[in-house]
Amino acid sequence: MKRTSITPLRRIAVVTGLVTAMFGLSACADSAGGDADGEITSITLRLADGYAASHYYSVAGAQFFIDKVAELTDGAVTIEYYPGGQLGKPTDMIDVLDEGVADIAFTAPGYLPSQMPLSGAFSLPRVLPDGDVGTLAYAEVIGDSGSVVYQRDYADNGLVPLFAGIAADYQVMSATSGLETPEALHGLSARSAGGTIDLIVKALGAEPVPITTGDIYGALEGGMVDANFQGPPGAVGGSLHEVVKAITTNGNFTAFVSAWTMKQDAFDALPVDVQSALREAGAATSQNLAAVANGETAKAMAAFEEAGVTLVTYSDAQLEELDSELSVVTEQWLAGLDAGLAGEDAVAEMKDAVAAAAES
Repeated sequence: MKRTSITPLRRIAVVTGLVTAMFGLSACADSAGGDADGEITSITLRLADGYAASHYYSVAGAQFFIDKVAELTDGAVTIEYYPGGQLGKPTDMIDVLDEGVADIAFTAPGYLPSQMPLSGAFSLPRVLPDGDVGTLAYAEVIGDSGSVVYQRDYADNGLVPLFAGIAADYQVMSATSGLETPEALHGLSARSAGGTIDLIVKALGAEPVPITTGDIYGALEGGMVDANFQGPPGAVGGSLHEVVKAITTNGNFTAFVSAWTMKQDAFDALPVDVQSALREAGAATSQNLAAVANGETAKAMAAFEEAGVTLVTYSDAQLEELDSELSVVTEQWLAGLDAGLAGEDAVAEMKDAVAAAAES
């Protein structure tokens, strides 16, 4: 089967006169509005998302994409939106696609580490300056069909990446510590989502505690944990600014990668004009997520400050100290990959893409 490389950062012209015929679409896609000759004049696809409809990643991501596809196809392609895990848990999204429950789905590597392991290079500590650069860099890498990240995490799973975004602003916030220095983290208990976050928490001398997102507020308020690592927008969405006393502003401890994909066979079954529309809409959506990332972080930080939370900005010397403490995490991540996986190549691709995006 020929692989179709999706290029999120490249503008692709959409051929006019979209959608005159379609064959072999995936099970849950609905084609309607046939004329007297039986030609198909409209297509309906389902998009399964993990984010709530009110989340900025939904508004600037999936909902933006849906509107863009409708615009590019003059309304011939309609995408039904199912936010908040309605069609499946984030850990099951590849299965959701495989089983035809949805045509497009939120496939986040952080929830699918065994299936999409090399994207973890973008979650290593302090490698991404912000969500803008991180999103552009990741979209560029997965848009290259020759990259090891694309081949392992997407091609090997039969996935076509449509658009992506990265929350690269993960900070540490604490209900018990002022976090004045990196050493203040030593001995604290910190909520962790597992994986790379566990490695980071341990490298900083803290103790990781597994707690689900919905339980973080109660855990911090009730003293079950001292600290939490999370992106500020998500933390404010969970009202954590009400229960913490301090948050770092420039720790950038890790990042969360989000991607929205289709199965390759379902994508290939679409008319070429529709494929082009999805590509262009995906490119625009990745760029939109990049454009809003830093503004959303700034708004969240303002909410923390307005709530009386101390904003801690580490000095250059303190950041160097953090880098030294966290340097072991990359080695541990590489060592934890299955034999034969090109982890070092993935790290190199990440670094090259980040450097290029930062200069653009």
